[in-house]
Amino acid sequence: MKVEKYVLILLLAIVTTPSFSQDILVSDVQWNSIMTFNAQDGMISDETTKVVSTPTSITWYSAEGLVIYNLSIEGVDGSWTDVSQEGTIAFNVKDSNKIGVVEFSRKESEVKILIHFMLEDGKSIYELKINSVNSI
Repeated sequence: MKVEKYVLILLLAIVTTPSFSQDILVSDVQWNSIMTFNAQDGMISDETTKVVSTPTSITWYSAEGLVIYNLSIEGVDGSWTDVSQEGTIAFNVKDSNKIGVVEFSRKESEVKILIHFMLEDGKSIYELKINSVNSI
């Protein structure tokens, strides 16, 4: 009887243990960048930055913690239920004077964020190389 009781408790613990997958559509996720490529001017920056994605917004912070862009999510293309696995998702975003697309992707060991803005004088594109992803 004791063994059955322990087995039942163990099974309940396994079934009720929360999943640690990070679904970008419902979780707050921090993406830590070690490199940024600015396609508009061809410059590469090794400054560490971070991007915080929530179900309603995407905020890009400088190494000093200052907000570079705070973007509202207006729409989504795709789904990605576990950012620790391969996948991709794109968000239509806007701030007070820009509209664009932010794409998050993981392929094999490469994780990156592409930020595309449509500006009056053309496009502005940033590519961030991500070295770690964390739930917050």
